Amino acid sequence: TMRPKSKPRLARSLVACLKFTAMLTLSLSALATEVVNRYSFTSDASDSVGNAHGTLMGGASIANGSVVLNGSSAYVDLPNGIIATRSNITFEVWVTDEGSGTWARIFDFGFSTGGENNPNQGTNYVFITPQSGGGVLRAAITVGGSGNEQVVEWPGSRLPTGRPVHVVFTIDAGNRIGRLYVDGQLVGENPSMTHNPTMLGYTVNNWLGRSQWAWDPYFKGSIHEFRIYDGILTPEEIAISYQLGPNICALDGPVEVYRQPTNCIAMELASATFSLSPIGRRPITIQWYRNGQPIPGATNTTLTIPIVYLTNNNDVFHARLTNVYQGVVKWAISSNAILTVLPDTNGPVVLRAISVFPTGVLVHFSEGLEPTTATNIANYQITSTNGQLPVIAASFYETNSVILLQTAPQTEGITYTLTVSGVRDLAVARNLIIPGSTVKFIASPYMFTPIGIAITNGEFQPIPSGFEITASGQGIGNTNDQFVFLWRPVTNDFDIQIRVTLLEFGEMWTRAGLMARAGLQSNAVFAATFATPSHVGCHFQWRAYQGGFANMNGYFPPNFPYTWLRLKRSGNEFSGYASIDGRTWEFLGNAVITMPEVVQVGLAVTASKPDTSITARFAELTNAVGVIVTNQLLPFEPPGPSSRRTPI
Repeated sequence: TMRPKSKPRLARSLVACLKFTAMLTLSLSALATEVVNRYSFTSDASDSVGNAHGTLMGGASIANGSVVLNGSSAYVDLPNGIIATRSNITFEVWVTDEGSGTWARIFDFGFSTGGENNPNQGTNYVFITPQSGGGVLRAAITVGGSGNEQVVEWPGSRLPTGRPVHVVFTIDAGNRIGRLYVDGQLVGENPSMTHNPTMLGYTVNNWLGRSQWAWDPYFKGSIHEFRIYDGILTPEEIAISYQLGPNICALDGPVEVYRQPTNCIAMELASATFSLSPIGRRPITIQWYRNGQPIPGATNTTLTIPIVYLTNNNDVFHARLTNVYQGVVKWAISSNAILTVLPDTNGPVVLRAISVFPTGVLVHFSEGLEPTTATNIANYQITSTNGQLPVIAASFYETNSVILLQTAPQTEGITYTLTVSGVRDLAVARNLIIPGSTVKFIASPYMFTPIGIAITNGEFQPIPSGFEITASGQGIGNTNDQFVFLWRPVTNDFDIQIRVTLLEFGEMWTRAGLMARAGLQSNAVFAATFATPSHVGCHFQWRAYQGGFANMNGYFPPNFPYTWLRLKRSGNEFSGYASIDGRTWEFLGNAVITMPEVVQVGLAVTASKPDTSITARFAELTNAVGVIVTNQLLPFEPPGPSSRRTPI
């Protein structure tokens, strides 16, 4: 339901503390996005932010804080060139559709062959339609007519009718991605949106409710609020904006705390997180305080204390926020949040042991360890069917919860059992590990590492001529990855191939294949050749810079167990190929990526579905051989659309 225009701003609380999980919060980069045009239709089509005032046309009228469009002649005309300088842009609208016809427009900014003020055939334009010819909500941008449209759609759904709906369309020119949101939720995405509003030119037909195409119907319904932002609203900001409703703009007005920080309970030596969400005109400055004293460098919406001690019990945290609105400095102070620290009474747990072949073992524990006990080799025993493997030395590796054991030479392919006793944690109580705690590992020249997920996720084991890997994770792509990685360091150029004999279905984007990666961070640069168990097929995927969006290219049909993948490095050029016999290869794609001489190269597997595990089997990992062809003849029909009742 719509909120009345006079309703004041409300402060709402949200649980902001999770022991090991980061909150979804606004980032500092998000605070740079700015609302530049805002039409609230309280009495006319004036712009309360950018002074780009609109004109009511063709019988458009104002009623109850909305512009009413009759579906036959009414629309709103906005000034020429209103988006001409916006490369990264967000369109946001609250709208009620009363049954508009196919291809009607919520908005349409651009040109037509009819010239200014006249529709005919659209040329360059950007729009949202409640219902395309395919019967779905569509946002699109084009340079050069309908044949060049780059679209984002809500699969299977048109805009709901008869009620207010919140719709957001973002175009991220830097990452070449378009996104479509409905009622605060992402419903569609196009990762190959190369057009942006600066390419359209100085548009002269900027209309709400009218199309560049003369034969398209007018919009029938009401537009309650329409905004344009210079920059990209984040998913979190969009969710907040939807919750606030059309009458409050999260990026305008004096600063306020929308979501207050809440009390946090954390175990001794664990982390503690406090979070808030501000609204108001950007930029907003934030300073966190602890027991009344400012915390150096604590200027984000999220404050994380990496390690808390019993002495931190009952510490009080709050934040002070400031912005400038209408030339006056405004400020807000958050509510207090109290930290409760509980004593740690549990001993450390050994989570996983990983072979660093041939003479090392990395041992991961659940928490930091007391140095004297953790580095005492008498507390570690390694055995196998071949007898005891001597432990020569023990030292910390990168953190105080990971121990590197130096051992006598291991035998490749052998399963070893590590037994740990006598190790204590760093808590005041110096808790002892359960004596005789055990964990198994397989001696292998390949390191097994979960990326972006818990160290306990996933398994691997050698099988004849290859490996079997069990993996979970949300997927590989966007700006962060979750998968398991079986890798070894490789220096300079390589050209390798692998056969994928089995890939269980988690969802259509379940992936398994070859990867080269510059580091083990979840947002690291990489190049990979993947197979999927669906009609998505085999493809080349890469991330060109750390934290950037991943791209993909190419298609080759999967044919397990006869699916071969190939990955090649030549300098900083990485190339991917696929085959049905391991000898005749079809090119999938390539990318020039700056990577160090030594990179991590191996097998990557992801379920691409939370709380799901899948298994992949690989065989015949060798240096690549064979020839590269184009459009090779396949001895089978690849997956594709079907006239039968199944979607494949």
